Amino acid sequence: MSSYGEALAGIRSFIGELEGRSDRLSSSFREGIESVREKLSGENFHLVVMGQFKRGKSTLVNAMLGEEILPVSVIPLTSINTLIRYGEPGLRVIFDDGSVKEAPLEEISRFVTERENPGNRLGVARVDVFFPAEFLRDGLCIVDTPGVGSTFLHNDEMAYSYLSHADAVIFTISADPPISRSELDYLAEIKEYVRKIFFVQTKIDYLQPRELEESLDFNREVLSQAMGGEVEIHPLSARLALQAKESGNGDMLENSGLSAFLSRLQGFLMEEKGRILVESALTAVRRLLEEEKAGLKLERKMLSQPVELLQRKSEDFAREMEEIKRERQETLYLLEGEFKNMVSEVLDQDVERFKTERIPRVEEEFLHFVEAHEGLSSSEMEKVLGDFVRELIVRTFGDWRVEEERRLEEVFHGVEGRFLSRAQAMANRVLDIAGEIFELDLPTIRLEVELAKEGEFWFKLGEQATDLEIFVGALIRMLPRSISRRFVKRKWERELMVLFDRHCGRVRYDFYLRIQKSFNLLRLRVIEVVEKTMETVLSAVRRATEERDRSEERVRDRISQLDEDTSYLEAMVGRLEELEAKYLGGPRGAKTAAPGSSSRESSR
Repeated sequence: MSSYGEALAGIRSFIGELEGRSDRLSSSFREGIESVREKLSGENFHLVVMGQFKRGKSTLVNAMLGEEILPVSVIPLTSINTLIRYGEPGLRVIFDDGSVKEAPLEEISRFVTERENPGNRLGVARVDVFFPAEFLRDGLCIVDTPGVGSTFLHNDEMAYSYLSHADAVIFTISADPPISRSELDYLAEIKEYVRKIFFVQTKIDYLQPRELEESLDFNREVLSQAMGGEVEIHPLSARLALQAKESGNGDMLENSGLSAFLSRLQGFLMEEKGRILVESALTAVRRLLEEEKAGLKLERKMLSQPVELLQRKSEDFAREMEEIKRERQETLYLLEGEFKNMVSEVLDQDVERFKTERIPRVEEEFLHFVEAHEGLSSSEMEKVLGDFVRELIVRTFGDWRVEEERRLEEVFHGVEGRFLSRAQAMANRVLDIAGEIFELDLPTIRLEVELAKEGEFWFKLGEQATDLEIFVGALIRMLPRSISRRFVKRKWERELMVLFDRHCGRVRYDFYLRIQKSFNLLRLRVIEVVEKTMETVLSAVRRATEERDRSEERVRDRISQLDEDTSYLEAMVGRLEELEAKYLGGPRGAKTAAPGSSSRESSR
């Protein structure tokens, strides 16, 4: 199997050749090829770096980039999710209110560190870092998250918030101390969201060889038990790797362990993300080639017919298309109804069921926690209850979001299957009609759509205290212990319900946006497949009609050009099969010789 970067480069080169010839081909072919190229350029794979506070996450990312871009410190530092993408050096800061600010790389500490943006008082949603590292060129997006388990709870919330976006996770542990119980609990949460987790043990330069071996053996055994099978740990020193890259010391880089890890990561990108993307691109290009060939053959067929017969057939085809358009419009009305039904009958009912089932459970957990901490003073109770309530909200909604996402995907895929079948049937009927009227074999159509992955949900737990709340807090401390503790209990009991209700609304809105985006995409695909299928036929008819109005010599020249272009496309299909064999391990013509699966005999 070739590397991910090599595969993308090969496909881009192939697409470049097609674009160089596309001025002789149809506008729909040019638009389709451009769309595939843009998808290859814009496809991102989110590799999220996670772990406890001070496990060397930011240093690891800097080492991967080969330059100290992200700030590092011995105190809790990163407080904002930071996304590193390929591009000219700079920052794009996205705020909670939707506003965006551009800034130079040197100002990154202003936005992402606890020291300069305490408690995220600036309201930063995330920071996009652009840096021209070759490692990022092929669509890899590295996400540096705040470490969990530090002094600041909002750092935990920010780290958890990006889990649903992760395609894979780098989970960092350190050589000293060994993996802890809290890290295993955090890992259990991550397992619910992602299939692939890379385990990186950092700071190996702090240990002697025998100590390192003992540490790796211990961590490997613990992690294997937690994951339910053997795990691979990548030991490395990010500090040495960064020094090696900055100084150009190849031996030091090799000894740091980073090169071996990056090689393993690159292989995974091709195997997991790369194969899907490469197969999708090759399939799309093959479909475009087959459709364009069909259009050229249709035009050639019509050029050999008398003008009067061609005109009559064109009118027959146009009349048949009016009925197809009416059916397509009816399908879109039905699709809109399915969207409303999925929101009201599935999402909203699931949210209400979640409230009914979970509220008693979180209240019970809260009361058990209060009973277990009866001996604490009111000030101590204030702190531990606040932390517990926030942790309970994060855990409760984190678990449910995973379950609900799976359910919504299942429901949406059922709707998707029905409406794609309708769209395919309409498009194939267009081709059937064209084949019967113009006496040609034309390909079939197949579509695929997935539930949108991007969500808007963020945990909002760390709001600043108001003057009234500060006053009440001071008053509570002046009351007798038994009374003040009851005040604290009631306060956090109410706060628990407020946060629960607020996050029900937020998670519902997140899923609503994703359902809406998915249905909009499905709607566009239903329109597009029928429209483009009709346009392919009608374009061939128009070109043939225009040519038939000219001299016989011009017609012969056009036929010659059509034959030449058809031969070119057939040769490119052969080249495409070579790419499929090289990058996918074998030709896929049997499955993708046309947009669906095979061409068919038309009725005569």
